[in-house]
Amino acid sequence: MKNYYDVLGVDRDAPTEEIRIAYKILVKKFHPDVNLEQRDFFEKKSKELNEAHETLSNPSKREQYDIRLNDFLNNRNDNYQNTQKEEQNRKQEDENLKNQQEKAKQAQKEREEQEEFEQKEREEKRKEKEFEENRAKEHKRQNKNVLYGFLSLILIVALSFGGYILYRYNVKYDKAYSFYQDLARVEKHRTFYFNDYGNFEFGFDGRDKMYGFVDRNDNIVIRIMYDDARDFSEGLAAVQVKDNSIFKKEKWGFIDKTGNMVVPTEYESVHNFSDGLAGVECGSKWGFVDKTGKQVIGCSSYKGVNNFKDGYAWVTQKDVYKNEDYFLIDKQGYCIKNCGAINK
Repeated sequence: MKNYYDVLGVDRDAPTEEIRIAYKILVKKFHPDVNLEQRDFFEKKSKELNEAHETLSNPSKREQYDIRLNDFLNNRNDNYQNTQKEEQNRKQEDENLKNQQEKAKQAQKEREEQEEFEQKEREEKRKEKEFEENRAKEHKRQNKNVLYGFLSLILIVALSFGGYILYRYNVKYDKAYSFYQDLARVEKHRTFYFNDYGNFEFGFDGRDKMYGFVDRNDNIVIRIMYDDARDFSEGLAAVQVKDNSIFKKEKWGFIDKTGNMVVPTEYESVHNFSDGLAGVECGSKWGFVDKTGKQVIGCSSYKGVNNFKDGYAWVTQKDVYKNEDYFLIDKQGYCIKNCGAINK
């Protein structure tokens, strides 16, 4: 059933005058002569407008039409509601069926999992029992052989230790360095020694080392006896020994190629000889000594020094070294260049 109110675009309680005005506007808009290309559609639309206007402009026809329209709309709403209710019932039935199927699947899955768990539990118990039986057998076998194994271990350790001692006794040195001025620095790891705290230790890990020097015929010309050593430079080599105090302080000095101590071991640190002089540290200050051990530039105020070259060396009085803090001195200790850095 057509809704003439919708056709004219007015409300159901619109007055007759409003219906007449809406009809005139629409019938003019959809007159067949307005658009010849869509004449058939416009003729159909004009016919529909005329029917709507004829019905709604007549009070008696309008009253009868409203009754029929109300019945139609009420029936349509009832049908829609019934359809919705049937659809809801159908969905509910489908959901109930689906839930029942899911529950059945879940129950089946739980039964299968329970069976699998029980099977694993039985298998675990069987393996545990078998393991305990095997362990008991192994324990019995070990009890029979434990004494022989213990004695064998003691024998192996004794032989190994004795062999190691014999081997270390015959090892000439463990490591050799490059040759400098026909002598090469070599190191040997102590087999037994007393550490800095007076405790006796074995030297298996090679932490405690001794140094000496060999010639090109692999003859030890300077006995392996120093705690540390550096390569020869200008006929002398820096060596380190620990003093006899309880703190075992490390002191450096210099030896010649025959092993004679030319510069006594009384410095905390040293540089190699260069240009006839070597930097030495004494009491956190630096100075320079010559090859006779004489301090030609005393340990007075330098916190850092470089080697002499061509008669000059760069030194600094700063604890934190920067290039601008260094100044150049000669072999008498006089400032030659960048003297503004002194006591700056």
